[in-house]
Order: sequence, then C-alpha cells, then structure tokens
Amino acid sequence: DARETYAQWQTINEHDAEVFKTIYNALGPMMDASLHESQFTVPTQGPDDVTAPGGLASLLRMLVPEIPENAHELSGIEMAEAVYQDERIRAAVLANSIMSGSHPWERGMSALMPIVFPVLQCTQSVTWTCRGGSHALVHALCSAFAAAGGRLFTGCPVDKFVMNGDEVQGIVLSPHAAYPEAEVRAKRAVISNLSCHPTFRGLIGEEKLPDWVRDGVNAYKNDETVLFANYWVLDRPPHWEGYPEGIDTAYGFNFGIDSVADVKRLQHCMENDILPDPPIVAGLSVQGFALADPTQAPEGQYTMMAWANVPYKLAEGQSWDTIRESYGDKVDALLREYNPGLMDSVVARYCNSPLDYY
Repeated sequence: DARETYAQWQTINEHDAEVFKTIYNALGPMMDASLHESQFTVPTQGPDDVTAPGGLASLLRMLVPEIPENAHELSGIEMAEAVYQDERIRAAVLANSIMSGSHPWERGMSALMPIVFPVLQCTQSVTWTCRGGSHALVHALCSAFAAAGGRLFTGCPVDKFVMNGDEVQGIVLSPHAAYPEAEVRAKRAVISNLSCHPTFRGLIGEEKLPDWVRDGVNAYKNDETVLFANYWVLDRPPHWEGYPEGIDTAYGFNFGIDSVADVKRLQHCMENDILPDPPIVAGLSVQGFALADPTQAPEGQYTMMAWANVPYKLAEGQSWDTIRESYGDKVDALLREYNPGLMDSVVARYCNSPLDYY
C-alpha cells in the first residue's frame, strides 16, 4: 500500500519518504501499462536505452534532484547512496533489487531498480499465489492445454529447431526421445519456454542469429543469481515479536541485509565464487504461502521459506551435497537472530542447493 509505505518511511526518514512519494506519484499511474508493454511486446532491433537522455532516468532526474546527471554511469549501489539518506532505506531497496533479479553493483537498468522497485511493489494491488502450491500450477496448465485440444508429449526432449531463413518452422526431437529424431512441423508457431541460452544458442545456433539478437544473447547472464533455499514447516502461525503491527499477516519478511556493506559483501562473494558466511538472504523470506492458501499445509501447520544468495561454484574440496545441511543450519541461525521464537516453532526443514535448481 503506497500510503502505508509512505507513512512507514516517514517514521524512518522524512526526506526519503518524500522521494518515494514524488516518484510514486509520477510512475505509479503508468506502471501497469509499462509492465504489460515490457512483457508482451515483440522486441525490436536497437530498443531505446531507458537510461539514455530522454529515457526513464531523465524523467526521474527532473522529479528528484538527488539523481545525478550521470545516472546512466552509476551502479545501483551508487544510485541508492545518492538518492536516499537513511542506511536502512538504502539496504531495503537494494535487497529488493536483488530479489527482482537485478544486481545493484551493475550499471544500466540495475541503477534504476532501487528507485523503481518500491513503486512497482505498491502498484501490484494483489499478490498472487498458486492454490495448492506452484507444482499445482503446472498440472493446471496441462489440464487447460488438454481441454483446449492440445496434445502433451512427455519424454520428448527437442534437439533443434527446423529453420527457414530466420523463421522457426518446426522441431526435431532428440535421438533419446520417445520418438527418436522425429520432425514436427508447426502450423502456426513454435514457442519455447526454455531460457535464453538453450533456446538461442542450442536450438537455433548463434551463427543463425541477427547481430543485434546475438549481442543480447551474449550479454545475458543466467549464472549470477543463484539460490539456496530453506523450507520450514511450523506448528503455529509465524509471529514477529517487536516488529510493526500487521507483520504477522504479511506475505513476506526480508532479513539478512542491514546495510550497504552487506550488499557489497555479497558482491564480493558472487564475483569471486565465495560462499557467504554468514549467509546473505537478499531475496524474500516468504512466510505467507500457507496464510494466503491454507491448502499448502496440513491443518494446524504452516510453511515458510528463505532464499539465500550463493555462488554456483564452491571452493575446491567443497560440494553442495556435503555442506547442504550445515549451510541450512547457518541460515537457521541467521533467522534466529531476528526472531528466536519463530525458529522454536519449526518441526521440519528441507534445503535445496543450487544443484536442485540448475
């Protein structure tokens, strides 16, 4: 809620609260349309850089004099330090930037996330969760696909696309598929839900990409945001002693980043393949799944999770399979610093390492 956010920020730092209010009033009304356009518009060659003169940075600079003229040259950390006065506000917006998949030590669009993301959070009037959990969403989509006349084939990995110039016209299945090396021609379109590199490098091939697409593919990095997740089962609802009213029913609670120094420590760890110790929980510690959807836990129990940011590679002599539980214990210990009573309600825990995600 933007008004409640503004009121809470005022109790921390009046200057930063006014910055939020100014930016929200300017960007809030256009945020939904901008998100829709960014997600559902066909990309074009040479898209305008939002940090260039005349772009989003220029608009924000007219509203917020603290934004430097060289905004396009700043990192997200430098932007947060330039715009906000309070260290707690800086830490919060940088932590949420990381949660969004943006690394605040990078430049370009990452520099604007500490400014834009607080507005984005307040323009999404409803937080959606999948009834029964995210696994149930996959089954629901498959059922909807079948109900619409679709046929779903499992055990059929795709080996490559059938190309005609720069147009994808079909697929060829893997030799290991249930229908080995079968070729399927598309009547209308070929849609891939694989990520960037497997689709464009693997199924199409870099040599067949236009230069501007190849440059974008090569610039995309999918190994910089890597997660270690603790999943907990609780025997009573989450309770946050000593925190603002309403936190107990909140969808999420962030913990583990208290200063810009913590963000810089994470940057050092990620860039040098060092396992953060103590952990950095820069993402969202979700407590609200079972509060929002009771079907996600047995009656009388509740679920909670936390994402710790870690490198995929570990130092020589370490492996995720051998340190999974001990690192999960460190995440437990970190959360206990913020809420000792909450951890006393844990009846079970499971940990996912990067090996379970990638």
